[in-house]
Amino acid sequence: MPAPDKAIARFVADRLAERGEPTPAVDPLVAAAYHVLALHGDLLHYRDHGILSERDAAWIDGLSLAVRLLAARWKDHNDYHPDWAPAVTDSHDLLEGGPR
Repeated sequence: MPAPDKAIARFVADRLAERGEPTPAVDPLVAAAYHVLALHGDLLHYRDHGILSERDAAWIDGLSLAVRLLAARWKDHNDYHPDWAPAVTDSHDLLEGGPR
């Protein structure tokens, strides 16, 4: 079974492919989604081989969150796993610098 990050990315790529038109050249949101998936996949390789520093791994965390948010777009799809949902954070906590 693929790692969760890879499975979520594959799910998103499959959903985008199912959409057909508009293509990335026509729809900037679709183009952005494909770019996020490509960067995410490239960086996962470095993370999985221990090449990135802890600080650099934060980039992967951010892209992984973006991929989870993309996947949540299709939360009613049969292949979507509820545990893929991004964590919910109270916006007040974000503005105040987190829970105290």
